[in-house]
Amino acid sequence: LSLGLELFALGEPISEEEIELLPNIDPEYHQEEQRLEAIIQYIDSFGNCITNIPIKEFDMITGGLKSTFTIKWKGQKKLIQRTAFFAGNDPDFLLLVDGSSGFLEICQNRGNASHEMNVIVGTPFEIELTGLDLPFLNGMKSSE
Repeated sequence: LSLGLELFALGEPISEEEIELLPNIDPEYHQEEQRLEAIIQYIDSFGNCITNIPIKEFDMITGGLKSTFTIKWKGQKKLIQRTAFFAGNDPDFLLLVDGSSGFLEICQNRGNASHEMNVIVGTPFEIELTGLDLPFLNGMKSSE
């Protein structure tokens, strides 16, 4: 469009009936088990895994606590550090950082988190929040 192309030169319009909504696009917070189920919604060229967990909602659940949590995916389990930045973090650790899109990202300092975890877009995972005195987030879907 910036080069002067007409909008219809980009493709055929589609109807609302042709739009397919993706399932499981909202993370699910299980209050009693203190765990959060989510998916990877995008992987960038650095191998950072953009999740479907809004930063603000996660911070409301955890009280903004920068802590170490447990992440589980595909039968695997590993510690993940909630941090504000990459620098200074051990390259062997998975990191949970604020992404520019407003969602949490699973990253690895000087590494490729998607390769480390062997995941693709749509891979489900969960974050265990056990052992913390966490408030319940009213806005997030809960399955009690």
